[in-house]
Amino acid sequence: MRCSVRLIGNVEPQTSAVRAALAGVEVCDDDVLPFRACHPQLIVVAGWRHMIPPDVLAQPPLGVVGFHSAKLPEYPGRAPIYWTLLRGDERAYNTMLFLDARVDSGDIIDAESRRIGADDTPETLYEWVAESDARMLTRHLPALLAGTAPRVPQDMTRRGPLTSADGYRRWLNQSS
Repeated sequence: MRCSVRLIGNVEPQTSAVRAALAGVEVCDDDVLPFRACHPQLIVVAGWRHMIPPDVLAQPPLGVVGFHSAKLPEYPGRAPIYWTLLRGDERAYNTMLFLDARVDSGDIIDAESRRIGADDTPETLYEWVAESDARMLTRHLPALLAGTAPRVPQDMTRRGPLTSADGYRRWLNQSS
């Protein structure tokens, strides 16, 4: 099976927002594992909480892109929305990046942020992330399909803690 874009994702509302942003593009997103059954030009990952296997990352000639609902390289790793709220951050971030074999370390395509309101919850921030995913994908899809999308390497000297335990220790040290 050949298609332009393979969508990988199963966490709402991100997956639906990105699917809508791909309207008009030939997409295979049959949710059948393994991913290797489709030979796309580009893979878009949205609302997926697992590492993509190296052989899948190597498959599409235009690469694999995804989204991380935090500022990179400062906040890699799991549960970024919850950490944003636990840290008491003033802003929420969403980063679009090329995925590689490491966690949240690929070249950055784009990023958006917004002020966190007093009434924000994880749910309201995930809704914003979904909208942000769709905006960034819409903005960059032509360049992604042409192989000319921006690629800004991350400054790994600014990389934050990766595990929840590292993040918790860092948060405790900053709180005391």
